Amino acid sequence: HLEHNINYFYFVDSVFSFPRKHAAEICEEIIRRQLKISWQAMVNPRGISEELVQVMKKSGCMGVEIGIDTASEQMLKNLRKGFSLKNIARAIELYNGANIPIALYLLLGGPGETKESIDETVRFLDKISQPNQVLMNFGIRIYANTELAEISINEGVVGSDSDFMNPE
Repeated sequence: HLEHNINYFYFVDSVFSFPRKHAAEICEEIIRRQLKISWQAMVNPRGISEELVQVMKKSGCMGVEIGIDTASEQMLKNLRKGFSLKNIARAIELYNGANIPIALYLLLGGPGETKESIDETVRFLDKISQPNQVLMNFGIRIYANTELAEISINEGVVGSDSDFMNPE
């Protein structure tokens, strides 16, 4: 910041806020050093607290992005996200309360996705405190030699001879 006169930062780590203590320490250090910066980050909705959101705001946070992928409890379990709809709703409520803009990212088409789970996602988004932006992608990347690749092969989504580099 001081050496190159950079006053805007984007923390790309998709779990900037996890663990919460580490995120708070980063924010507190920005405040302690009196850095006049603005920053954004990708955060995880699990464990977001009012205290963390307030220290983020005070340290210059001007927006967060949350990769929830889905708003269906079953799909959150299928994707092994490690957080719940309650965590998502609470995080959005806290960020909105602090006037920190929120973008949500959805990835539809994961293992077990159905019309019903997509409808559940839409209904959930309609009833919660509103984010500033919702970005939706259809389809997910499958990496070779992963549990998702195994599931996809077993469900016939891709062939066992797939190189996983090109869409089928």
